[in-house]
Amino acid sequence: MKNRKGIIVVIMMVLAVVLVCTSALWQITLKQESTIMVTTGCFNIEFKDKNSINLSNVVPVTDEDGKKLIPY
Repeated sequence: MKNRKGIIVVIMMVLAVVLVCTSALWQITLKQESTIMVTTGCFNIEFKDKNSINLSNVVPVTDEDGKKLIPY
């Protein structure tokens, strides 16, 4: 009887490890291909300068690192 409980515990632990390890296979990664346009009725921005805002491949950085970037 005691041996049977031990086998059940081991099987449950193995199933838990397999479930945790394979959870990455169930994740979905989506990537947006199109441009996002945001418009409102009370906010308008017009860029006349050559240095427009470019946000490609951007990740969060600290303020100190952000001040080192161009064109800050």
